Amino acid sequence: MTGLRLTLFNPVSGVLVVDSEARFNLSVVEGPSDMQYSMEFDNGAGVTPFNDSAMFRETFSIPGEYVITASANDTNSTVHDQVIVL
Repeated sequence: MTGLRLTLFNPVSGVLVVDSEARFNLSVVEGPSDMQYSMEFDNGAGVTPFNDSAMFRETFSIPGEYVITASANDTNSTVHDQVIVL
C-alpha cells in the first residue's frame, strides 16, 4: 500500500489534554523520496507551508474532535492524504 502514514506520538487512545502539545510523526509508505509535506489541523489555522519545521507539533485550546490531514506532493504533483481523528 502506498501513501502516507500519520501517527500521533503522545496521547493515550487519541485523547489530548486541552492546551497540551500534540506531536505527530509522518512517514511515506512506498513513495518517492522527493516529497514535500504539509499539515492541516482542523482548528482554523489553515494549511502549514510545505516542509515547515513546526508542522509536526500543534496545541489545541478548545475541547473537541479534530480531523488532522497530512498531504504530500512529489515532483509529479501526485497528492497523497491520510487523516487521523483525535
